Amino acid sequence: MEVSRRLRIAPDTVRTRRRRFIEHGLDGLGDEPRPVSLGRSLSGGSPSSPRRSPSAQSTAPSKPSNATSGHG
Repeated sequence: MEVSRRLRIAPDTVRTRRRRFIEHGLDGLGDEPRPVSLGRSLSGGSPSSPRRSPSAQSTAPSKPSNATSGHG
């Protein structure tokens, strides 16, 4: 795709921007909100933050109640 080569951007970017322009005009060319990265919670904590989101707490691995200590 000539446009992507001339602008040195990915062809998918050109396709996405072109589609947004056709559907929404100039308003469609602004950046859409990006998803929250997996390393950050919705509250804006850093990846090293000790706080966990409720979904992370419910999916965190836990030790089964019948597990042994491994010593012995």
